[in-house]
Amino acid sequence: MTESPQFERPDYVQTFLDNLKPLEPFAVRFIKQNGEERIIEGTLDPQGKTRKHAVPVMTKELRENPDGTVTEVSCWKSFLVDRVLWIGKKG
Repeated sequence: MTESPQFERPDYVQTFLDNLKPLEPFAVRFIKQNGEERIIEGTLDPQGKTRKHAVPVMTKELRENPDGTVTEVSCWKSFLVDRVLWIGKKG
């Protein structure tokens, strides 16, 4: 028998997000809708904090170019506030 994950309370997650400074880095560990566990590190939308069920996070990823070189690019990922296992500040 598999134990169900212990999620953070959505109001705790929202309070944490509300208290972040603009572009302050943070990390979040969560369970995706398909059951896969994932970690995102990044910052909130610099246009302002969000109060959405799905929180957009700006992240940086390494992408391989056709010529074999690697470039760091910014991209958006998101997580659901009611699927968070852990959230905290980076650095």
